[in-house]
Amino acid sequence: MSLKDIDKFISQFVHKCTQVIVQSRLGNSQRTKTKCNPNGKDWFNLDIVDIKDVYENAQKCLKHMSCGQQMFFVQKEWKICCEILLKNADNISITLEYWIFSNHPLINEKDFEQKRMDEFSQKVYEIFIRMSNMIKSLIVLTRSTPAYRLSSKGQSADSYVICYRIYPLMKDNADFIHRLTDQTRHYSPLKTIGVIRSDVNELSLSFIY
Repeated sequence: MSLKDIDKFISQFVHKCTQVIVQSRLGNSQRTKTKCNPNGKDWFNLDIVDIKDVYENAQKCLKHMSCGQQMFFVQKEWKICCEILLKNADNISITLEYWIFSNHPLINEKDFEQKRMDEFSQKVYEIFIRMSNMIKSLIVLTRSTPAYRLSSKGQSADSYVICYRIYPLMKDNADFIHRLTDQTRHYSPLKTIGVIRSDVNELSLSFIY
């Protein structure tokens, strides 16, 4: 397994998580279900159909992070935010949630040698299962927060609609989000949903609502 293969895992994980988050805010209160497809090639063994617009926005964000750099995703520190907003008929918006993906490398660039990658590749199935389990937990969690109940009440152009943004979380934005949790009671503290730790990196998903 190469760094390129690991990057593909991380990229698909971000794609599927953003799909789960945004699709849970479309106002559809029906149960989520997936088809049994034992011979299929669905990522993380989950039949999550991609919405093109969400996929393209997440892909644009991932490309922006790697632009002009030789290092792979797994080798560097980064954060991506999926922001959920409510916009009313007067075009006034307020942020309801911040979903934050973070990657923290555990070894430096020089230590990403083939020997270490061979050791890591032996554990790739375990990481795949952890990613799958975290996405399943995310499906439940996104339907347990106040924003889900609000989005299911009946969105319309005459009242309000739920929107989203996906963007790299730079230091200034990260500091702003932390100030929200420190200085106002309108937002919850930063809550960590889960952490996927390997020999080479630590991938986590957190949210504020």
